[in-house]
Formats: sequence, structure tokens, C-alpha cells
Amino acid sequence: MNAIFGTARIGAEVWLRSLAFAVAASLVVAVDKRLRRGRA
Repeated sequence: MNAIFGTARIGAEVWLRSLAFAVAASLVVAVDKRLRRGRA
């Protein structure tokens, strides 16, 4: 599939940055939910 689509492997640094971004986004959503529940 790599040859067909012209893709390449990504390194561990990219995976770690992606994971950090996903965790940060999840925390923001969790805090937002918590704050919205407190107001209702």
C-alpha cells in the first residue's frame, strides 16, 4: 500500500507529538464538559 499511495513510515517523535496532542485535546474536552455540567 505504501507504494500505491506514496506514503512513508513515520518516526517515534511524530507518534509522540500526535499522542500528546490527542491527550491535550481530550483534557480540554473533559474540562469543558465538567464546567458545563456545573452550570446546569
